[in-house]
Amino acid sequence: MRGKKLSNFYIRAMGENGLFKIIDFDKLSVAVDIQVARVTFYTGVLKIPGSYYGCIHHEPVRPMIEDIWDQAAQEIGVPAWYLDEPLWSIGSKLCSKKGCGRCPVAEECEKNFYVKFKGSNIVT
Repeated sequence: MRGKKLSNFYIRAMGENGLFKIIDFDKLSVAVDIQVARVTFYTGVLKIPGSYYGCIHHEPVRPMIEDIWDQAAQEIGVPAWYLDEPLWSIGSKLCSKKGCGRCPVAEECEKNFYVKFKGSNIVT
């Protein structure tokens, strides 16, 4: 296993299918990858003021993304990891192609396409 995204996926899959008991399973966070970062910044859910260049997998970006989705999940009464798959789907299938016409959150989206991604780095 490499990286937090893959680790979270396996932990989630095994916990959901009862393959092993996970203490505090509801505390598992959204695993940050480029797709989750893309939907987070494009929609305006999270903004970095001014110019910035840094890796989405490191501080301060990764914890900010995790925290914002932890808060959102708490507000709607679900564990944060429930949001992981929908965020990944929107980020990979819609945000990556700027497919706003089919997006379920298009009306709430700020379409902050000035944010750019180069590999795992965010550039504002």
